[in-house]
Amino acid sequence: MALVNLANNLKALNQEQKAKLATLPVAEQEQIIEVPIAKIVASKIKARAWINPVKVESIAKSAKIHGILQPILVVPLADGEYELVYGQHRIEAIKQLGQDKIKAISKQLSQSERLEIALIENLQREEQNPIDETLGILNLAMLKLDSDESTARSCFNELFYLKTGREKATRVSTGANITQEQLLVVESIIDRFNITIKTFITHKLPLLDCHGEIIQAIREGKIAYSKARIIDRVKHDEFRAKLLNCAIVSNLSREILVSLSKIEDLELASTLLEQIELGNWTSKEIQKQIKDNKPVKNNLQKRYSKAISKLNKNQTIWQDKSKQEELEALITRIEELTNFW
Repeated sequence: MALVNLANNLKALNQEQKAKLATLPVAEQEQIIEVPIAKIVASKIKARAWINPVKVESIAKSAKIHGILQPILVVPLADGEYELVYGQHRIEAIKQLGQDKIKAISKQLSQSERLEIALIENLQREEQNPIDETLGILNLAMLKLDSDESTARSCFNELFYLKTGREKATRVSTGANITQEQLLVVESIIDRFNITIKTFITHKLPLLDCHGEIIQAIREGKIAYSKARIIDRVKHDEFRAKLLNCAIVSNLSREILVSLSKIEDLELASTLLEQIELGNWTSKEIQKQIKDNKPVKNNLQKRYSKAISKLNKNQTIWQDKSKQEELEALITRIEELTNFW
């Protein structure tokens, strides 16, 4: 996917925010106030990229009776506006109720502190989806390292190599010279969010490279990321979209998804999906259908490919006059079959 790269304007952004904060009086460094919704601007470094409409509706119902119980967190800017750190769901709920102000904690924070606090807030509330959690951790590393995305990823990968004891010969070259200080930075981030570097590299970071529809489904909580990654391996766009929809609607198991994703005959695979969506088969029946149909197709294809490979390598058979008639008959029959279809 095209991941939003924040490093390009990071230094300019920090300088801009520092200039605005420098003009604020000390008394405004931290206080609880009511802020007009119109004065709140979105953060340029977002810890959350997707708003859950169900969550907004739930907060709105509660706020209608009790009001917003917990204030949002904002950073005051010199132009009278406030940059949001966390609380987007609460803001959307207030808007839904037609109100124009919200209670907020106003506090001066650096860009790094804002992102870290927002991530922690979302994780503590168990609201963060795997995509935004991973993206937030990567962006936090970019901030703390003052680097681009590529360098941040290289640092995480190098830490993984060191922690797992992988031999240098098996490593993927990153083209970056990673320092001990950089490794300490990314290690502190991993420890801060209570995940292992192995989990982050093997399960979480690859999610950011999935196809767009897969990322959106994970963000919306429609499918577990472990299942989504199996579907993402399907190269054919149309079949991948069908398989994703079927997995969500029919709650297919990982085992079935693996089997379906490996079927090379797209027509057969699509037919199987249609029957699954109609609810005609149980899980055991699905596996039986895949087993009964898949090997026949794949075995013929493999035999054909193997035979053609041998023919291409064996030049003497083409020069053997005694074989010419048989070869011509075989090629003619293949041409007839392909012309028929």
